[in-house]
Parts: sequence; structure tokens; C-alpha cells
Amino acid sequence: MQMQRPIVVVDDDESVRTAVARLFRSSQLRVEVFDSAEAFVSSGLIDSAGCLVVDVHMPGMNGFELQALCTRTRPGLPVIVMSAFDEDNPASRAAKAGAQAFFHKPFSAVDLLMEVQRAIAKGRK
Repeated sequence: MQMQRPIVVVDDDESVRTAVARLFRSSQLRVEVFDSAEAFVSSGLIDSAGCLVVDVHMPGMNGFELQALCTRTRPGLPVIVMSAFDEDNPASRAAKAGAQAFFHKPFSAVDLLMEVQRAIAKGRK
């Protein structure tokens, strides 16, 4: 049996990381959390991630920069972008960069979970 690829959550807000990780774990999904894009990149998990859930606004490398890096190094990795801010139309920017979905914080846990499950199913094909 093949081991499930982890869902990777990258957000500098500890409460968001904790809540999203609990949501995924309660649905029997493997999850890895990181407080920065740099921590995720240095972990070496880009190649084994099943889906990336990333916040836009973070110190250092932001979510869009991480999305671009992942698109270059791991084409086809499903990326779900989230943000609490509306400036610069992040939903449109995420979509143009190839994100599978965009969620504005606060978001529906059920909707996020459904989108991640859709990404996992797409990755199995």
C-alpha cells in the first residue's frame, strides 16, 4: 500500500495552522505544518507533498512567491491559497498563477476540506 502524501499547510499564524491541521487529521489525512515558506522549502517536502495550502501574507517569502517556486519545481502540485486581506485582488492573482482554489479567511472548514480532497483525488489519477 502506497503511503499517503502529506497535505502541507504553510501559515505564519499558529492558530490557523493548528485549526487546519486538526481539521485534516480528523479526516484521517496526513498533514505537515510550517510557520514560513522558507521552513517548508528547507524541509525537502516539496517533492512528496500531496497538496499545498498556503497563506498569502507571511514574513519573508510570501504565499505567491512560494506558489511560483512550487510551480517551477513541482508542476502539477495542487495549491490552495488563503488570505485574510483583500488588497491587490488575491483571489484573481492566485487563480492566474494556477491555484486550484482561493479561500478568504475566515473560511468554511467543510469547503476547505472538500477542496483538499478534490486535490488528492486529482493527484491519484
